[in-house]
Amino acid sequence: MSRRSWAKTTLLGAVCTAAIGLAAPTLAQSGSDQAPIRYVQIEAQPLSSAILVFSQEYGIAVSGDGALMQGKTTSPVSGRYAPAAALSTMLQGTGLTATSGRTGGYVLVQKVSRTHSAAPEQSAVAEEIIVTGNVRGQVATEQQLGLLGTKGRLETPLSTTSFTAEYIKNRQATEIYQVLQGIPSVQATTTPNQGVTNFQSRGVQVSRDGFGFNGTGNLVFAAQPSLVGIERVEFLRGPTALFAGQSAGFSSLVGGTVNFVPKRAQSKDVNTLTAGFQSDSVGFVQFDIGRRFGREDEWGLRVGGEVLGGDTQVNFGDREQRAIAVAVDYNTGQFRAALDVRYNENEQGGHTREIFSASNGPVPTDFDASFNPNQAWGFINTDSLLGALRLEYDLAPNTMIFGAASGSLNGEQSITGFPSNLQPNGDFTTNTGDFQTDAERLNFEGGIRSEFETGAITHNFVAAANWGFQSERFDFVGFDPNDAFTNNIFNPVVVPNPGVRSTLPENDTARNTYVGATLLDTLGFFEDRLQLTLGIRYQDLRIRNLDGMTGDELSESTGDNFSPGFGLLYRISDRISIYANYLEGLSNGGAAPAFAVNAGQQLGPIASDSIEIGSKFDIGEFSVDIALFQIRDVSTAVDPDTNIFGEVGEERIRGLEISTFGELAQGIRLIGGLTVFDDEITASDVAANIGDPIPGIPDFVVSANMECDISDTGLTVIAQFRHQGTADIVLGNDLTIPSWTTLGFGARFSFDKFVARINVENVGNETYFNGSPFGELALGTPRTVLASLTAAF
Repeated sequence: MSRRSWAKTTLLGAVCTAAIGLAAPTLAQSGSDQAPIRYVQIEAQPLSSAILVFSQEYGIAVSGDGALMQGKTTSPVSGRYAPAAALSTMLQGTGLTATSGRTGGYVLVQKVSRTHSAAPEQSAVAEEIIVTGNVRGQVATEQQLGLLGTKGRLETPLSTTSFTAEYIKNRQATEIYQVLQGIPSVQATTTPNQGVTNFQSRGVQVSRDGFGFNGTGNLVFAAQPSLVGIERVEFLRGPTALFAGQSAGFSSLVGGTVNFVPKRAQSKDVNTLTAGFQSDSVGFVQFDIGRRFGREDEWGLRVGGEVLGGDTQVNFGDREQRAIAVAVDYNTGQFRAALDVRYNENEQGGHTREIFSASNGPVPTDFDASFNPNQAWGFINTDSLLGALRLEYDLAPNTMIFGAASGSLNGEQSITGFPSNLQPNGDFTTNTGDFQTDAERLNFEGGIRSEFETGAITHNFVAAANWGFQSERFDFVGFDPNDAFTNNIFNPVVVPNPGVRSTLPENDTARNTYVGATLLDTLGFFEDRLQLTLGIRYQDLRIRNLDGMTGDELSESTGDNFSPGFGLLYRISDRISIYANYLEGLSNGGAAPAFAVNAGQQLGPIASDSIEIGSKFDIGEFSVDIALFQIRDVSTAVDPDTNIFGEVGEERIRGLEISTFGELAQGIRLIGGLTVFDDEITASDVAANIGDPIPGIPDFVVSANMECDISDTGLTVIAQFRHQGTADIVLGNDLTIPSWTTLGFGARFSFDKFVARINVENVGNETYFNGSPFGELALGTPRTVLASLTAAF
């Protein structure tokens, strides 16, 4: 049995995964909500005693049926909270919520959950959409900030968006980019049905190295990670290594990081089954089961799975996906443990490819939106196994120690075309290549978090250390001039299948290690209305390229530095905060691609920085975030004259980002926003490029996802809109990617124990491209119909 097969069998034998807790009550507004916000520290404990502590802290009575409270354990509350928010947090996982008492105070009642569009009596299906934290319009108002733990949106000194399981379900999303399209500063850099998900945020590439799991970075390396068993998809913009850790892989994390928060079993049993359809003839089935066990429900089990397969909406494309997520958690209040195991595999036949650059004239866009620039014999098969164990222990009510161990195994095999040099008449050149890779990742983390006071100043202090490792076995065969052929987007050609020629080497071809240590402290002044977060992270990267046949080292790159950061936040009122931050990041410079003269050469680590100022508003149940940002990043590329891969200059990206979510009016919800970019090359080895725009970054992006409930009928109608401005394709010429607009419509209907959903994306079947900083043209999504029916039992 191979090393990888043995590790996979061992992890699957462990067979338990974890996920994030669900069930966050939404409290009714009451006169008690007008009490002042204050700092409270209420540890996890039996519900009856926690209510007494709450009443003493706020001077507000809480009553309820004793039978409802029996055997319930509360969630801990720590920070500045209004009474309603503190009680809501405290009741998470109990299955109870609070309503206003007739004579003041609160009354505890059994939670009745429903979708936004369901009438009160249509509540049985709600088990799939209960989420941790307050929620507005399918976006959570709190998120994990790595070492800082979970923080509310108005307490977070950087731009974040946290999409919930409800949003994922309502979008009928089976891949990450379908979720992140709700952020206007995010654009795809890979083509749908490619089998690999890459995108850019604020003009900077974010790939799999920017995917974390439950607060641990450098872990999710799946080419197209499944969303099964995921409670929230959180996206933090800007360099986030100070909070979320650093990648030992091959990508810059300057643009941001994605954190997949897993589901957890809740107090009430969960039993849902979903069957659905996607264009062209892809069918899928998903299930979600959750239970709690033990005398006081201290054990939790959550299991989710998915099977998907059929022909996709692009020419000769087909797709199969299988996934399972198992989550086990144990919570005694003082001690908490969670074990997660996830496995998913994808087989993408006739997978699409982006086109690398264009020349000599306007980019044609009047061809069939279902066109596939690859060949029918192209494919990519991937599989990924992830395991994560996290432990927490409260040394004291205000002090916790934590530790985590995690790892992932990932395999890919592909044979593909590499289209390039698109001409106005539709001609382009294709080289063929195939590759195989196995990658392993390990992470260990430990630390302490403590909250204390020094005089009138509060502290949320964290000290932590972590170690990360990645090994890879990789082989690529391709770019033989005899294999190149000319194709045309208006009149596609068919060429013979060259067959797979690559083989996995006997030894590792790369080994990277990462060592980090972090000190963080959030100081609170004036009853925590002013918060200053100061931190410094020591990072040490060692990147080695090895000979796959002999195991000998071919090249090595090392680098370390201290990356400081700070965030300043001021709560002007309970509904308005302003903030500023400065963050630095250190990332892998990457290895030269196979077609470069210095193929395989490893660059040293690259330092980047970001400055951001912004404000966050709550207007009733509607939220608006406004941010001005600047990112400076070192650019790497293959020099077109020398064909040598290396550092070619520096990029500066400035922008204005406006994000909105929540209820505009009763039953009308909006998720969307606007991003305007001002970007340029500030340093380059080609003098003529200095001052030019960065390829692939649009002038601006506007997006909107609006929902409207039709009275109490259970029907919700949906409209989607996205517009991207023009973007340069490559440096050195004036060619641009044309601007484009797509529209989508949909509806969902809740009845009895069922929710039916239908969405039509790109209704007009528009042909369009997304760009990238590397000169790629990624074909957009053609018209796509998605339909599903979910039942709760």
